[in-house]
Amino acid sequence: MKRISKTIIGAFLMIGLVVSSCKKLDTYPITSYGNNNFWKHPSHADGALNGAYTLLQGALNTEFIYYGEARADLISLNLENNVQSINVANNRLDVNMAFADWGNLYKVVQQVNLIIKHMPVMLKDNVFQESNTSSYNNYKRILGQAYGLRALCYFYMIRVWGEVPLVTEPVEVVENINDFKTPRTPMLEIHNQIILDLQTARNLLNSYEDYNSKLTRSQITRGAIDALFTDFYLWIGDAGKAIASADNLVTDTGEPKNASVYGYATLAGTTAAERYTSDYAKMFTEGYSKESIFEIAFNMDENSTSSIYGIYGESSLSQFKASNIIVNKISSSDLRRDIVFNTGTTKSYVYKFFEKSGFDRTTMNDKNVIIYRLADICLLKAEALMKRANSGDRDKALILLNKIKLRAGLVAIPAGDFALMSNTEVIDEILWERARELCFEGKRWFDLVRNNKVIELMPDKYSDPRNFVWPINLKIIRQNPNIIQNEYYK
Repeated sequence: MKRISKTIIGAFLMIGLVVSSCKKLDTYPITSYGNNNFWKHPSHADGALNGAYTLLQGALNTEFIYYGEARADLISLNLENNVQSINVANNRLDVNMAFADWGNLYKVVQQVNLIIKHMPVMLKDNVFQESNTSSYNNYKRILGQAYGLRALCYFYMIRVWGEVPLVTEPVEVVENINDFKTPRTPMLEIHNQIILDLQTARNLLNSYEDYNSKLTRSQITRGAIDALFTDFYLWIGDAGKAIASADNLVTDTGEPKNASVYGYATLAGTTAAERYTSDYAKMFTEGYSKESIFEIAFNMDENSTSSIYGIYGESSLSQFKASNIIVNKISSSDLRRDIVFNTGTTKSYVYKFFEKSGFDRTTMNDKNVIIYRLADICLLKAEALMKRANSGDRDKALILLNKIKLRAGLVAIPAGDFALMSNTEVIDEILWERARELCFEGKRWFDLVRNNKVIELMPDKYSDPRNFVWPINLKIIRQNPNIIQNEYYK
């Protein structure tokens, strides 16, 4: 099913394309282009795709923290000098907040909509040749990533704002802004579009690897589609389909399904000194680890910075620190503890993403944003198994849960003890293991919402489920009166 719409909200009118090297993700899209001289060469399509990834950098740069972490219980305010950080941490969201503006995500949607529209024409015009294996594979790689990126953007938006305008056609000629005022789309229709986009992307992306090893991690591959499918199906409550998608990445014993592409970062058996330079630590400080499935890449040499250090870090200038809740949940015997935060001071600074010595903010503030990695999918699969609860599913869930515990140097949960736990208790333990493993990576808030744990764990800040979504920025509503504000913020 496809909803035909000419634009998004009045948040923006037009975004153009770039032509750049296919290995660079820092080229900023220009504001316009001419149809007469564009879409005439494969490099044009590559440039357009790289422009989409550049826009994704801007959309989820630090936003992945504010949307997925800052409203939850694992971080607390460190420096009270930023009004937006204070308001997010204290659940005082308002319609004027910059983070309440979905425009940057729609810029990505606009860019990929252009790609999705023009790529079939390029194939028809023989710019890409179906009879040429290399050319056709490149065509499928670019188009598949475009569909995957669109699904990713809409998945983020529905979790943050609820219903949003569904836009599947690009804006190329703007004549009358009043023609482009699109209302919010029913959630089921958006779900169906996400599924269709992911299915289309998976069919086009027939490999778990890209032609470049780093691009395997920093661009959408079939692995990223399987991970997104797993997360999405669990979000909408279809545990069976979530398990089927996770099966493409993780076996029932927790091992990677594609061992030549994916693998767990080494941590168990390391000494305290070794942990700081372990594969596990480098997963966050250097990026592109074998455990990574998809991450948004940044590079200081290409003038792109993730700006995470302004939010986290061992510094009196960081916005957030680790909360006492997560400090107490990660025991001294947990090998992740020293990597995740510094507990040797009066404040538990988050420095999971930074070198423990020699970090230079002026040259090294380009840490990648990990969207999905193997441990994430392993624990999502464990959660889905407990929710499906077929015969044998509990035993499989225990194996997956213990896989992550053992990697962290913890003692596995004995089968006998596990048998005495209720399903609710098991899911709670899986969520706490996700908190220990994935803390500060933008996952916790969505975990709590998905499992109806927000009010239970944070009753001092939340009492109304309508408050789980963000308000829509007032600028958007003023530009497009067809957008109805979320009920809680009216």
